[in-house]
Amino acid sequence: IDRQQMQQNQYNIENVSKLGETTDAIFVMPNIYASQAEAVQSEPLEKTTLTLSAKTDGKLVMNDNINGFHYNLDVTGDETGVVYLNNNVKSYDIDIETGYINSDKGIVDVSLEKTNLILGRGADVLDGHNLTLNSGALSMLNGEIGQMSLNQLNVEGNTKFYGDVDLANAQMDRVTADEYEKKKK
Repeated sequence: IDRQQMQQNQYNIENVSKLGETTDAIFVMPNIYASQAEAVQSEPLEKTTLTLSAKTDGKLVMNDNINGFHYNLDVTGDETGVVYLNNNVKSYDIDIETGYINSDKGIVDVSLEKTNLILGRGADVLDGHNLTLNSGALSMLNGEIGQMSLNQLNVEGNTKFYGDVDLANAQMDRVTADEYEKKKK
């Protein structure tokens, strides 16, 4: 991440297509932290944006948590790219009055556009956050019935959904949210 990206509050991770059109980027680092503190700003806190982009048959495989404070997560690419989230998206919040950090209390605004997002570890990867579906495909296929419990679900475009179905027990993957909104483009 260069200084200009830090100043613009934009962090991008793209598939490593420069090494070859079908090269996959697999991240096995301890965690990715999207933190406003890293952005060296003297102005009031603005949300940091972490962009995961998969293009030209590229794949991004995130095996570790994405964690931070006051950030957005944009999952983008083209119709051929695939982003795998194999662990949780987390956010912490700071209690202004006490200064204490509240783990997993923050809400991340996650958006999906023009790419394929696969929640490989389980349905709860995005639990408690806001999800905006603009286009692309969301897959919860992992061989287990699960439930994604969102804070808010916004449907702003056509997005394909793939989920596990257990016909014998009349169950399937579900998406629930405290708030729903559908917008027409």
